Formats: sequence, C-alpha cells, structure tokens
Amino acid sequence: MSSDLVPATRNWSASEIAGSSEDLNAYFLKISGEVELGNVNERPHLTMSEPTSNNLAVLSLDIVISADGSSVPQKHWAQCGLRHRTFPGAYNAIRVMWQGIEVVSLKL
Repeated sequence: MSSDLVPATRNWSASEIAGSSEDLNAYFLKISGEVELGNVNERPHLTMSEPTSNNLAVLSLDIVISADGSSVPQKHWAQCGLRHRTFPGAYNAIRVMWQGIEVVSLKL
C-alpha cells in the first residue's frame, strides 16, 4: 500500500460491552471495520493513537498496515478491530485515523 494514499474503508462499528460481573475491568469497547488494501500480503490493525486525543471523551485510533509473505498486487478488503478496556461513559466518540487524517468518526 502506498503510504501517501488514504485507504478506502467501510462497515465501521463501535459498541460498548459489559462483562457478566460488576467488575469495571470487564467493560470494554469493541471497534471494527474494513480497509481496502492493494496487496495480498497486507493486513490492517487498529492501534491507540500517539499522541492521544486532546479531548478525553474521544478515543483516537490509528490504522496501521503490516506486510508478511510474498507480495502479490491485488485489491481486497480486510477486517481490522480492537477491543479496549474502559469504564461506562468514558468516551462519547471514536476517531479512526490514517497517518493523521480522520477516515471515520463513530458516535457512542
């Protein structure tokens, strides 16, 4: 994937999920979506943005592409996701970024 192009994305979702106990550590956000890639050896991942968002109510994530194996140019869609431990009401939105450019904003 060329690092200067913003990849197409689709089917993003974010949900707050509570565990079966009253333990706040069992509460998390589940974020997922698809990224269009240009090579079969590429895989998308979501990571926490560094630096984090200036707004503490917004969780900022970065799409990172890794490559492994033989290079074969071919466009395809690949799923990526992240589970993030948190507590109820910690965030009201999620920003997904590609090299500092927002590709999707999700409201919770």
